[in-house]
Amino acid sequence: MKNTANLRVLFITRKWPPAVGGMETYSYELTQVLKDELKLKILALAGKKDGGPPSLFSMLLFLVKSAWFVLRHGRSFDVIHIGDFVLAPLGLISKLFARKTKVVIMIHGLDILFGNRPGILAGIYQIYQYLISRLPIADEFIVNSENTGEICKEKKLTPVSVIPLGVNTALPAIDTNEHQYKILFLGRLVVRKGARWFAENVLPLLDKKFEFVVVGKTWDKSEQDGLENKERVNLVGYASDEVLAKLKSQTCLAVMPNQLSINQTDVEGFGLVATELSVQGIPLIASNIEGLTSAVIDQKTGFLLPHDDIQAWVAKINEIATWDSTTREQYSANCRKLAVDYYNWERVADDTMTVYKKLCSVQSENI
Repeated sequence: MKNTANLRVLFITRKWPPAVGGMETYSYELTQVLKDELKLKILALAGKKDGGPPSLFSMLLFLVKSAWFVLRHGRSFDVIHIGDFVLAPLGLISKLFARKTKVVIMIHGLDILFGNRPGILAGIYQIYQYLISRLPIADEFIVNSENTGEICKEKKLTPVSVIPLGVNTALPAIDTNEHQYKILFLGRLVVRKGARWFAENVLPLLDKKFEFVVVGKTWDKSEQDGLENKERVNLVGYASDEVLAKLKSQTCLAVMPNQLSINQTDVEGFGLVATELSVQGIPLIASNIEGLTSAVIDQKTGFLLPHDDIQAWVAKINEIATWDSTTREQYSANCRKLAVDYYNWERVADDTMTVYKKLCSVQSENI
């Protein structure tokens, strides 16, 4: 088996800055660590300057160019790491023309569930996913949560390695000792995120001193309509970094009251907001479902509760609200240390290189 420094890895991604998104963050942050640990070649399709994704034409052209590169040079790499399932045909090309090269494909939540959505494009993707998943496209699939891993297994995309994502561990600690009984929600306003569910079911059972602060863009108008003009709900919408920092300092705790997605058209693939909150030491309560179970270390970086147990949510909120300053400070310090130690990109890179080395070791044993 080659040692890590001598591993030759080709990383191919269509998700790259200045485009903004979780997949872009994954590709960029991971490769920033990998390039110092092994011999790394990156083929990346940059996004638009305004933060948007590249055009469909640009993506198709990138796919063709990447396929040609794999045909010509694939055999000179030990591992080809493909950034998402849309680029899976590159894995098939590698398996056909660079048979000794190992192929790893990263699968994100939307990769595996987009075909469940309504519409012609989703229907085409579902057919594509069905056909390509039955071909020899990869030696290993990497996912960022146990939930996504289970869905992959159901779709016969195996073997799977679960590697939870990293986060910006340089985020500042937040002192919530002077909180104002504000309960913070950060996320898109869609039904599955549960903001309206919380406002209608949990908030009315809490003392009148609690206020529910909702920060995030509206994606589902019904969610906004259910929150507007509701007593003790502050619908902030988009918040600048400065405003968000102030809101966090006033927060008693944060909540991620996710609800199960109907027909699995959209689920919480991981839950980066949860890890960001834990890095800042903010007490968090989250639903014990989907990718949140990989983003929250129960009882340590947050508290996982049944998504529909209203009384359990009320009880835990009342408990956290009555913490004295010493308890709150201890929780924050312990939570922050554990989150920084685990949810960092160095650990993600180490886990990823472990997959590389395992595949290359198996190859060496078979020679």
